[in-house]
Formats: sequence, C-alpha cells, structure tokens
Amino acid sequence: MTPLAEMETGYFDEVIAGNLRGAFLAARAARPLLAAREGSSFVMVSSGLAHHVRPGYGAYSAAKAAVIAMTKTLALEWAPNVRVNAVAPGLVDTAFLRGGTGRSEEDGASVVDLDAYRRATPLARIAEPVDVTGPIRFLLSQDSRFMTGQVLWVNGGGYMP
Repeated sequence: MTPLAEMETGYFDEVIAGNLRGAFLAARAARPLLAAREGSSFVMVSSGLAHHVRPGYGAYSAAKAAVIAMTKTLALEWAPNVRVNAVAPGLVDTAFLRGGTGRSEEDGASVVDLDAYRRATPLARIAEPVDVTGPIRFLLSQDSRFMTGQVLWVNGGGYMP
C-alpha cells in the first residue's frame, strides 16, 4: 500500500506486469484454443479496486481497470464465437491478505482491518475463494451464453456501481 507519488518505478512496473500484462498474455495464449470451439468463453479477473479506488492501491487499481477495458475490447474483437467477461471481486480471504505475494508461506497478520471491512460490507463477511469461483463458472457456462463484455462485481454489496 504505497501512494503513487512515492512508489518506485520498478514496483509499479511489477504490479502492472503481473496484473495487466499477465492477463494479456493469458488471453493471447488462450485465443487459438477458444476460437476452435464455437460458444467458448474466457473470463478475466479484475478487482473492485478498478472502480472503487482507495489510497495506496494506485498501481493495482490502474492495472485492474485496464483489465476491464481489455475485457470489453476482447469481447468485441472475439465476437461472435468467443464470449469475454470479467469478475471484479472485493476482498477475498486468501494468503495475500496476510502480506503474501504468492511466492512464500503467507500466514501472518492481515494487512487489512478485517473487522472494519466486515462492518462496511452489507453481507457482513469477507469473501472466500468459492464466492468468486462460482461466478467464474457461471460466466464460463452456457447459462451466460448471451453475456459478453460484462463485469460481475462480487463483493457482498460493498460496492454497487
């Protein structure tokens, strides 16, 4: 959680590369496989911070907002054979909340005030990974066959665009 004005360029680049460039590379690699099957679907993962920005999350918010723009662009470019949508979760109870980077054991204290977050969320809890994978499965299924270029905000009502 670093203000943009104080952020090292290398760290900014790492956040953009991991969150935006990584999504771009995944989409580009998946495209030939998806194009071979009519009715295919691709789901990008953004974040509630893409639109509900908070201080200290500038690079992450920018990357995830760009993922939404990329989702909409790909939805237009890959139509009508491949649908492209996104999920934008709020806070999810993963090791990242405990200061993790995904590269080590992450079992420390939360970097976020979880009690305050619960109180600010209408459903009064923190999301679990299954709360996000369910909407992703929906977007990948034929139940969403007339959806493309859409964003599902998965946040317990904490942000309602």
